[in-house]
Amino acid sequence: MTDADDRRPSEDSFPAIESLIPHRSPMRLVRAVVERGDGSIRCSGRVPEDNPTAVDGRAPAIMALELAAQSAAVLEALQRRDAAAASEGSDEGPRIGYLVSLRGARLHQPTIPAGESLHATVHHAGGAGSLARYEAVVTSPDGDITYAEAVLGTYALPPGG
Repeated sequence: MTDADDRRPSEDSFPAIESLIPHRSPMRLVRAVVERGDGSIRCSGRVPEDNPTAVDGRAPAIMALELAAQSAAVLEALQRRDAAAASEGSDEGPRIGYLVSLRGARLHQPTIPAGESLHATVHHAGGAGSLARYEAVVTSPDGDITYAEAVLGTYALPPGG
């Protein structure tokens, strides 16, 4: 699958991923927003074959949770854009954030395929201020294979921080 194929849904309905999160290749794993609901998002992504963690077409399964964390960051960025548009303000663009906790993490296999499409589904499960909690699962695009799941805790720096 090419990068253009990965991005097609995002180009039609959502801003470019590069405008939402600060990650760049080969560490940007999210390629496109597949769908977004109220407090949830499903993103397609992949670990690029030139990612430093990829060896012989495989990457450590923990990279699936990095895909989920980046998907949560995309959701946060889209929510900030919506809030800025509703208040007729301006969006400050990508914001630095941190993955601060993983709870109940389950890696269903030791490695995941590099260069192949994965889907991360993330649901906002609470938070306060700049802290947020998300329930996340990473699967094959058809949902037949579950690679990882966890509850993620994130912290987004305030504007200008």
